[in-house]
This record gives sequence, structure tokens and C-alpha cells, in this order.
Amino acid sequence: MASDCEVRTLSFIGNEIKSWCKQNKVNQTELAAALDVSTMTVRRVWNGTKELTSVQIAIMLEVMPHVTADFFIPTDMGERCIEYAKNLNKGYRTEMQQKAITNIKSKCGKNEDLERRLKAAMNSVMDIEDVKKKEIIVQQIELILKAAAI
Repeated sequence: MASDCEVRTLSFIGNEIKSWCKQNKVNQTELAAALDVSTMTVRRVWNGTKELTSVQIAIMLEVMPHVTADFFIPTDMGERCIEYAKNLNKGYRTEMQQKAITNIKSKCGKNEDLERRLKAAMNSVMDIEDVKKKEIIVQQIELILKAAAI
């Protein structure tokens, strides 16, 4: 095997999905509703003992921004399989499933917005030239983090 070849096992993919869900505060029930599966199936995916179908991969790509098809299917057929699944799946989603997908996408948008705002605020702090002012702001941030028990 070539040294630059990355092997994505079911376990690796499951762990990445689980990490993404935790980061975006998407719980098993919400993901299960979006994928139209049971929470047990989601746990199996997270543990790497269950594969996602092409339709489920299409849904994951829809709700997981910045992820491409080759994350799930590392072949040149990946994109074509996903396009087919996306088109096939669109007309067959239940209202509850579509609502769950929309809810997850909304959570991701909020998280991205918070990260953007935090980066902008930190850049503003870093740009302060007055050392005394910068020190006061850093102390306030530390106090806020301590008060929030983070």
C-alpha cells in the first residue's frame, strides 16, 4: 500500500460522524430521524459496525457542510453515485425526515456563525495595540470562561 493512501474504515467514518454530531450538538435521535433509521442504527454507524446506504450518504453530505463524497466513497464513482442517490431520494422523503434534515442544517449554520463571530472578536482583541487594554480584555475573557465553568 502506498504511503500517501488513506484507508477509511467504517470505524473511522463512524467516529468522524460522531465527532461532527457532538461538535454540532446533533443527537442520535435527530440524526436517526434525518436518515429515517432507528437510533440503534445510528449507534452502529458511529461504532463502525453498519454501513450507510447511498441515500443515507447523500443525506449526510447535505447536512455536513465541507464534506465531499470521497470521504464516504473514495473512488472516482463516488460523485456519480451520490448525485444519483440525491436525485432518487428527493421525492421520497417523509415530512418528518425533511424536518429533521432542516433542523440539523439549521444547527450547523448557527455553529458556523458562532465560530465566525468568535474568530472576528479574537482578531479584534489581537489587533489591540494598547497592552493594558488587551490585558484587561484577556482577564475578562478568562473570568467569563471560569464563570461558565468551561
